[in-house]
Amino acid sequence: MYKPNFNDPRVLRKATSAFGFVVAHLSDTEQRPVYCKHIEEHLGRSNNKLGSWLRSKVLICTNNYYNKDRGIMKKYIYNKVGLNILSEALNIPLFEYKPDWNVSKSKQRELHYRSYAITFCESKFSDELITQDFNYTLRSNRYWHPLQSVRSQTRSALLHKYGFKYNYDIVACAPNLLYQRYLQANRHVVKLNMSHLEQLLEDRAGVRNMVSNSTGVELKHIKTVLTALFCSAKLSANTDCALFNLINQDYKLMANLQSNEYITGLKADISKMWDGIRHGLPKHQKAYRADGKPASIDANIKWAVYFDMERQVMESAQDYMNQLNIKTFKIHDCFVTNKKINTTQLEQHIKQQTGYKLTLELSS
Repeated sequence: MYKPNFNDPRVLRKATSAFGFVVAHLSDTEQRPVYCKHIEEHLGRSNNKLGSWLRSKVLICTNNYYNKDRGIMKKYIYNKVGLNILSEALNIPLFEYKPDWNVSKSKQRELHYRSYAITFCESKFSDELITQDFNYTLRSNRYWHPLQSVRSQTRSALLHKYGFKYNYDIVACAPNLLYQRYLQANRHVVKLNMSHLEQLLEDRAGVRNMVSNSTGVELKHIKTVLTALFCSAKLSANTDCALFNLINQDYKLMANLQSNEYITGLKADISKMWDGIRHGLPKHQKAYRADGKPASIDANIKWAVYFDMERQVMESAQDYMNQLNIKTFKIHDCFVTNKKINTTQLEQHIKQQTGYKLTLELSS
């Protein structure tokens, strides 16, 4: 049976990289998607002896469904027992649970490993962190950076260490942008009744709590569910459904979501909204049936429409911050800055440049 030789500098280097990657991106309780190429980069290939050993020791695949075309990745948690084995081999202190702390075991474990996660991130992105200038890849009209996939609390601690202390969220970004797109495209038409959608925009916290309480789905997941519905996400009890996987393939919770009165009304409003948006889309984004009549817009086009709007907003925000020499780390529809900003001025700047009226919140 293969046993790694941890006296070999190459083995030590790969094992250290694997440990840092795993504790930076995964937890022992909450499954997260991971790109296969990232596993290969940091743990090694499965047909390599060391790579196979590292994978078997520190990874647990919780959902092996993936779809390359749709960008759906396998989901993982880390193996606590295997991580302890690797910790001992790398002379890293083992985690010890302290029941007298008023913190969950999983949270204590994350805090125990955080410094190693941060060290791993620093080893990969030291130049960008020091200069506070990040290199993004623009894919599907979204700005992507590897640090976006790091666990949020670890990423916040890392960015705070390098001067990024202020976190800003665009309130209900997707629902607001898409609804305003609908209003712009139909400004000469009598507005349809969309009471459920408007209720979400006016009282998102109240709506999320109401839906969470009535369905039994965790509040943190309800936000994802409601947002995903705006771009044709399916509420279906099968393993290739992202929202079914989000709720850990719980059939009862999915049935509750499917039958929820508010969600039913919201889906009907969203359908009306997209019918209205369709009129203003370029021809290549309009689908037609064989008989020449309009067909439903598929999810890929809907996401493309939203991502294009999101990019316009984020570039407008970046333009404002460049004028004031404010450094920024972008996280899709959120951003972290090294200086506090005047949110009213930025909202006005975005409105003037894009036409979209949005609200920014400074989060803790």
